[in-house]
Amino acid sequence: MKALRFNQDATCCVIIQDKTVSIYNCDPFGKCFNIDCEDTKLSANNSPSNSTSIDSNNSNTNTQEVPLDVGDGGLVPRNRDCVVEMLFSTSLVAMASGTTTNRRKLKIVNTKRKSTICELVFPTDVVDVVMNRKRMCILLSSDQIFIYDISCMKPLETIDLWEDKIKLLSVHQDETFINDINKLLKNQLQNGNNGTNSGNESTTTNPTSRARRNSIRSRICPQIALSNDDKSILAFTTYHTSKSNPNSHSLRDIIIYDAMNVKPINYLNNVHRGNISCMAINHEGTLITTASDKGTIIRVYNTGVNNNTNGTENNTGSPQFYGKNPLYTEFRRGNRPCNLYQLTFNLKSTLIGCVGDSGTIHIFKLENPDDNGKDFGSEESSLSRQDEIALQANEDHSLATSQQSNLERSKQMAHFLSKRIKASIPNQNLQRDYAHINVNDTSIRYCLGFPDEFPHQVYIAGDDGKFRTFALPKGSGKCVLTSTNTFM
Repeated sequence: MKALRFNQDATCCVIIQDKTVSIYNCDPFGKCFNIDCEDTKLSANNSPSNSTSIDSNNSNTNTQEVPLDVGDGGLVPRNRDCVVEMLFSTSLVAMASGTTTNRRKLKIVNTKRKSTICELVFPTDVVDVVMNRKRMCILLSSDQIFIYDISCMKPLETIDLWEDKIKLLSVHQDETFINDINKLLKNQLQNGNNGTNSGNESTTTNPTSRARRNSIRSRICPQIALSNDDKSILAFTTYHTSKSNPNSHSLRDIIIYDAMNVKPINYLNNVHRGNISCMAINHEGTLITTASDKGTIIRVYNTGVNNNTNGTENNTGSPQFYGKNPLYTEFRRGNRPCNLYQLTFNLKSTLIGCVGDSGTIHIFKLENPDDNGKDFGSEESSLSRQDEIALQANEDHSLATSQQSNLERSKQMAHFLSKRIKASIPNQNLQRDYAHINVNDTSIRYCLGFPDEFPHQVYIAGDDGKFRTFALPKGSGKCVLTSTNTFM
């Protein structure tokens, strides 16, 4: 048995056992739906009139074939038997499972009627699916993201993580932002010149980027996350190219994308030194938390999206972009490396859950964003610029004697360099977890959910067939087990 994930508000949990997908209600606990992954009755193409067609413009069929040139071979399947995503507590479920062929077919299922609404057939395996009430985003093993309007399943955009960077980052209307991004990417984003395409257009992959993609796909896996509100802020990892070694690629950059208006918003560079292995975005799309393949540091970043609580938007109807220091805060999970496979926010973005194979499930507490968030002109950066100005002015100023001049310059230079060196040393006194849950068997995979209805509780579902409810401590400390149920 494998516990896959909770839905967006942690009211339901999805598990898979013996090719059967089951959905359990969390409170009160009980099974509310199960379906055979290979049930032919759920197929939407039983009749010749509804057969799969290569022509994606054929709107008369319930099955859509998405054409794409992905090259020959080199595709490494992901280590996931099934991909299932629920739409909150509704009867809409997206599912891809079974054999290699079926993993390329995404079924949109109505759980009440036990019928398939439509099927989307892709040229490569479906790796992950995220959706809210407005948008659905699908990540393929070919490192491409398809964005759909969930109301009518209309394809809106296709993003290639290798070839769309320059266009993704050049359409922003903020002149200052464009200048900063151009400087950042001048020598870094040189691969590919194709822009994003709509879902009905085929993408031409150039041989160079195809070779790069196939050579490193077995080592790193892109991540996607979508906000739960109607702003539909999409975050996805993209490849970083080293200036010193253009043939070296790592997955440590993040692009913030407006899936409602189909355009990029922000770009986060060098989020971690290693590859990003885990990522989550909060409900409003204003914060994103990440962890690298080392798993010792948890970082939280401002996405650059303004939380429009009063509904204020710019003239284009898009979420406003604001200038904040990208790094919001960071936590230390531990000193020993581990594999982290889940990060998640609670509804109010005050808690972050962290699940891995370390034997401990960590819960971190976030402070008020107004207390931690700093502008680009923060105190530390302002002091550094003042030091630079003072140093330059000191060099130009003629002192009475050469000895005094040299002494003053030495003091200014020492003060300036000490600040630079101190800023480059990682902080070893980072905040630790606020609460934790100890698990005995590290071979069991767990998933965590913060129920919106019960903010002082946390749900833990494991591959051992147990569903546990824990109470969060009033202060820092260990969570208290309050109930245990068994998946039947």
